[in-house]
Amino acid sequence: REVDVLKLAAKGNSNKDIAQELFLSPRTVQAHLGNIFNKLGVASRTEAVLYGLKRGWLSSEDLP
Repeated sequence: REVDVLKLAAKGNSNKDIAQELFLSPRTVQAHLGNIFNKLGVASRTEAVLYGLKRGWLSSEDLP
Protein backbone atom coordinates (compact mmCIF):
# COMPACT_ATOMS: atom_id res chain seq x y z
CA ARG A 1 0.00 0.00 0.00
CA GLU A 2 2.88 2.32 0.75
CA VAL A 3 4.19 1.98 -2.82
CA ASP A 4 0.72 2.93 -4.12
CA VAL A 5 0.73 6.01 -1.87
CA LEU A 6 4.26 6.92 -3.00
CA LYS A 7 3.32 6.61 -6.69
CA LEU A 8 0.33 8.91 -6.24
CA ALA A 9 2.40 11.36 -4.20
CA ALA A 10 4.96 11.37 -7.03
CA LYS A 11 2.21 12.58 -9.36
CA GLY A 12 1.70 15.58 -7.09
CA ASN A 13 -1.55 14.42 -5.52
CA SER A 14 -2.56 15.79 -2.13
CA ASN A 15 -3.23 13.50 0.82
CA LYS A 16 -6.96 14.06 0.26
CA ASP A 17 -6.69 13.10 -3.42
CA ILE A 18 -4.63 10.01 -2.60
CA ALA A 19 -7.17 9.02 0.05
CA GLN A 20 -10.04 9.28 -2.42
CA GLU A 21 -8.17 7.32 -5.09
CA LEU A 22 -7.27 4.47 -2.70
CA PHE A 23 -10.47 4.57 -0.61
CA LEU A 24 -8.58 5.51 2.56
CA SER A 25 -8.88 8.34 5.06
CA PRO A 26 -6.48 11.27 4.73
CA ARG A 27 -5.06 10.35 8.15
CA THR A 28 -4.24 6.85 6.90
CA VAL A 29 -2.44 8.37 3.92
CA GLN A 30 -0.54 10.65 6.30
CA ALA A 31 0.43 7.60 8.39
CA HIS A 32 1.61 5.71 5.28
CA LEU A 33 3.73 8.70 4.24
CA GLY A 34 5.21 8.89 7.74
CA ASN A 35 6.08 5.20 7.57
CA ILE A 36 7.64 5.70 4.13
CA PHE A 37 9.74 8.62 5.38
CA ASN A 38 10.93 6.63 8.39
CA LYS A 39 11.76 3.50 6.41
CA LEU A 40 13.66 5.43 3.73
CA GLY A 41 15.31 7.87 6.12
CA VAL A 42 13.98 10.92 4.29
CA ALA A 43 12.17 14.05 5.44
CA SER A 44 9.96 15.01 2.49
CA ARG A 45 7.85 13.72 -0.38
CA THR A 46 10.46 14.96 -2.84
CA GLU A 47 13.22 12.98 -1.15
CA ALA A 48 11.00 9.90 -1.00
CA VAL A 49 10.17 10.18 -4.72
CA LEU A 50 13.85 10.61 -5.64
CA TYR A 51 14.74 7.59 -3.50
CA GLY A 52 12.01 5.56 -5.23
CA LEU A 53 13.26 6.60 -8.67
CA LYS A 54 16.86 5.65 -7.83
CA ARG A 55 15.76 2.24 -6.53
CA GLY A 56 13.54 1.55 -9.54
CA TRP A 57 10.31 1.52 -7.53
CA LEU A 58 9.04 4.45 -9.57
CA SER A 59 9.44 5.25 -13.24
CA SER A 60 9.07 8.39 -15.31
CA GLU A 61 5.49 7.29 -16.04
CA ASP A 62 4.74 7.68 -12.33
CA LEU A 63 5.64 11.39 -12.51
CA PRO A 64 3.33 14.17 -13.73
